[in-house]
Amino acid sequence: MWINKDAEKFLPVVHFPYPVDIDKFKPIDDTTKNNVLVMFKYRKNTELSFIESQLKSKNESYRIFKYGSYQEEDYKNYLQTCKYGIWIGTHESQGFGLQEALSCDIPLLVWSVTNMNQQENWRGAPDVKATSVAYWDKMCGEYFNKQDEFEKTYQIFLQNLNNYKPREFILNTLSVRQCAENFKNIFLNEKKTNSTEFKLLTCANKNYFHALKHFINNVKQINIDFDKLIIYDVGLTTDQENELYILQAEYGFY
Repeated sequence: MWINKDAEKFLPVVHFPYPVDIDKFKPIDDTTKNNVLVMFKYRKNTELSFIESQLKSKNESYRIFKYGSYQEEDYKNYLQTCKYGIWIGTHESQGFGLQEALSCDIPLLVWSVTNMNQQENWRGAPDVKATSVAYWDKMCGEYFNKQDEFEKTYQIFLQNLNNYKPREFILNTLSVRQCAENFKNIFLNEKKTNSTEFKLLTCANKNYFHALKHFINNVKQINIDFDKLIIYDVGLTTDQENELYILQAEYGFY
């Protein structure tokens, strides 16, 4: 949308994902993996019913996780019991839950969207091209877009189940180390960026305050001048605002 509005001419955009916690989400080798993960996020109930019927016909043991209705620790523990997952997701800019499953070395079969208006709980969603797998590779598994593509893709997926290397993809693409390297290459490369002109903008609400503090600490560690950092408060609590003011007094960001 940014590019279609010609804003790219004035302020170029580059994609920069946040890292996945590869230490928190990692496989445990000595666990039995006989289960199937089914993630369901803002899609038609008929699509979930279709996947359920397919798994039942194949006598698979599965559990459905509905977005917004489960605890992270429960999700993390169940991942350790899974041989693969089926993801029925909406559009994603990044998709942390999906990437955390991949980080646990679980191959995924993804029923992806092609448009933002496929999100079921969003009336008036825009007609914009989209995907459920913003960061993806053949190492992760397989994906399909239409129901009649399921069986063929599923058979290919099962035949190659032992060949996928989803955690390796996460380590090479979305680990903290790799994202830090990407940050330096994208934003701190003097050949591309005049270091006297750039500004670094970010924002947070109350749910992302912990991540914001990590971000501020990373800015300190790689020695970016804090007068280049601008932080927008988009819904912090009063206590969080006060804590941010203390950090601002110490570091001098805006």
